[in-house]
Amino acid sequence: MFVFSFAMISQGYYLRKLKKSFDHLRSLSSLLDIPIPIKGLHEIVNNYDVFLLDQFGVLHDGIKPMNGVNEALDYLHSLNKTTIILSNTASRSKIAKKRYAQLGLPSHYTDFITSGEASSQYLHDNYRGKKCTWITWSSYSKDKTLHDLEIQAADIRDADFLFLHGTQTVVNSFSKESLNKPTNFFADGDVTHPLIEEIISIRIERKVPAICANMDLTAMAYGQTAYMPGRIMKEYERRGGRVISFGKPMKELFDFAISKAPSSVLNPSPGKRTRRRIIHVGDSLHHDIAGRAFILAFLLSLPFPFIGAHATGIDSLLITAHGVHSKVLHLPEDASISHEE
Repeated sequence: MFVFSFAMISQGYYLRKLKKSFDHLRSLSSLLDIPIPIKGLHEIVNNYDVFLLDQFGVLHDGIKPMNGVNEALDYLHSLNKTTIILSNTASRSKIAKKRYAQLGLPSHYTDFITSGEASSQYLHDNYRGKKCTWITWSSYSKDKTLHDLEIQAADIRDADFLFLHGTQTVVNSFSKESLNKPTNFFADGDVTHPLIEEIISIRIERKVPAICANMDLTAMAYGQTAYMPGRIMKEYERRGGRVISFGKPMKELFDFAISKAPSSVLNPSPGKRTRRRIIHVGDSLHHDIAGRAFILAFLLSLPFPFIGAHATGIDSLLITAHGVHSKVLHLPEDASISHEE
């Protein structure tokens, strides 16, 4: 089943038509994957025991929690619901947890899973002690991920792999700051920028793999739409480069998060395994929903690969008041997440 948070979307013709036959749609949605608008969490909360929650664009924007999020998290906690943070952040889990707490969000979660943790484990197992060109964030000097793995930053002509970790700085050296170059990709997403173009071209020519720790194409960060490493990954892949990627919408990360759910949810009775009591909450059709959510994907002219929450066998809730599709849907600026009518 694929549901909207109805209180967070403008009532266009398509949604008014859905609302008209709401009760009928509710009974058919699980079979046809028709989106169901809802007014708030209270309408569906009793249907689920486990909530997988995306971070950026759902819980916060990188600066502050979204309107009503703290209350919604407290509401789920009061009902003894299990919440698991499932994020495409390239940061390791311990770093992401620290930032999450600094934003003032309640720590009711059972687990905190990031694509950055998965990629770090892969680097540990396969590239420890190697060299890479690191496209990362402007705060890279504080990030010890590569130092901990004894991986050295190197020029694109000498590196063993390209590490897509962020989109603000190209790091070629840890010892000579002058060799590291800022890029405006975070703001403009331009894959034809000379610096990005040079890196991609040389990497493909040398048949060097790109390892992507964050598959997001775009995200709501610091109050604006930002372009993420997944966009560079897609261009690298489109031009024939070999990519190893981690995060949503890949089924493996969803399966790992689901494995953290209480056994009573996964195995309600002997010999019977179900995921019907688990729902994923996200703001991106491509990263979070995907699967069979083809109706809205078609309306927004977005790709709809058969991966993501739906392909994992769980329901999904698309947050639309904020996040990557909010401008496309022409949403009111004062909309908020709520568990009330």
